[in-house]
Amino acid sequence: MSPTLRILASLFLLIATVTLNANAAPKPPDAPPGEELPFGALARIGSAKFPFRDHDKKNDPILALLQIAFSPDGKWLAALGHDDVLLLLDAKTGKLVRKIDATSKLGETARSCAFAPDSNTIAISNGVILSVPEGGTVAAFNAKVKDPGLVAFSPDGKKIALAATDSIALFDAKKGGNLLRKDVNFKSVSALAFAPDGKSIAVAGERDTTKPKEKIEYPIVIYDTEKLAWITTLDAGLVRSVSFIDKKLVTSHDNGTVRIWDVDKEKVLSTYKGHPGDVRLAA
Repeated sequence: MSPTLRILASLFLLIATVTLNANAAPKPPDAPPGEELPFGALARIGSAKFPFRDHDKKNDPILALLQIAFSPDGKWLAALGHDDVLLLLDAKTGKLVRKIDATSKLGETARSCAFAPDSNTIAISNGVILSVPEGGTVAAFNAKVKDPGLVAFSPDGKKIALAATDSIALFDAKKGGNLLRKDVNFKSVSALAFAPDGKSIAVAGERDTTKPKEKIEYPIVIYDTEKLAWITTLDAGLVRSVSFIDKKLVTSHDNGTVRIWDVDKEKVLSTYKGHPGDVRLAA
């Protein structure tokens, strides 16, 4: 085959491949003018048409979205906002399934939410455990903490962890009973995660020290889940998220980096750079 024919054949194969890939990609659903979805997208969150732009009890517009979370089975997307409003959406279409009042009788304000591993319940950091998709309250736990905290389910779904500035607590996931509570001294808490075996939890946040002089620290503290005993502290800098991969810890940071840690040896194994800004989540 001559060089010219080889080039023409290569171009033909390239065009055919691109055309097949384009036809195989999902077609975005119809959207109102001005809100067309980018290629391959199935739903949009945060547009002017997103149902979370509602009004609270004082008839003020709700504009802030605190957290979104996918259910482990992939069916649901939970969107938590101010005024203790939780939206449950169909994860495939983005359609609103239920708007839930997640107000706690304790008077605490919700900051975060987490699905149970079986996707049948969702815990709110203000002490409410809701059924999915019905949205009814199935249990409650004592979330009386100094500041609204972060919440997470253990991998086996039996425990709920709550991390706040003044304490870390473990609760029974079915009945909400208090299992363990430990006093801590964080100024703010930014991330919380269970290890895959459920035997430890990692809490990241900001802490003030006054000895020998005032200084701000950003530790990741690892506790066991049997007694909430301290295991180790990692000096990590400002952390946005923590997650585990087997026995390794993954952290994302405000300086555009992602790090992988060996917790046992208390050292960084790898650092990934290049993101232009905050890395809010790495998992």
